[in-house]
Amino acid sequence: RAALQKIRTEIWQMREEKDIRQVLEAIRKSLDTVDIAFSCLGINVVDRLLSPPTVHYYTYAVHDTKPRWVEFDSNKDDGAIIDIQAQKTLVYRPDLSAEDEYQERAVLEEAYGYPVLSVIDIPFSDGTLALNHSETHAFTTRDIEFLQALTEALSEGFQRTRDLRTLAERNQALEQEI
Repeated sequence: RAALQKIRTEIWQMREEKDIRQVLEAIRKSLDTVDIAFSCLGINVVDRLLSPPTVHYYTYAVHDTKPRWVEFDSNKDDGAIIDIQAQKTLVYRPDLSAEDEYQERAVLEEAYGYPVLSVIDIPFSDGTLALNHSETHAFTTRDIEFLQALTEALSEGFQRTRDLRTLAERNQALEQEI
């Protein structure tokens, strides 16, 4: 509860859309607090206003020489993320060496430079929360329950970004009118 409260505190301290980065950092720290180990943490934001829908990625890889949040848009097929978010159902792949439904193992290994054997994607209002690990069966039932609660807070954070964007647009329109 304390870890989730810290995330929600960061959400309510947001003053601009870009402040979502502080929320992301609070999420990363909360995973440390509750002892959920991961190799990479991703917030995959689906933009359904574009045709075809695209995904904007925020990633934090523990194994990087200088771990930090990295943002990028993919030019590759984002179909799996888009589908998982649309289905609104958690998708856990506990052992990619045994079953690789989305043919992602080689892509992830190439992207991160180490074998990725467990992946979990949990949908939220704007995309998916994704964690991967270099070990099989890395995430427990307790981990999954916490991650699901975390996605509720994440949805609140992205709603706050939309609200802040709308407010900024209205303020700009008023300034132009004046």
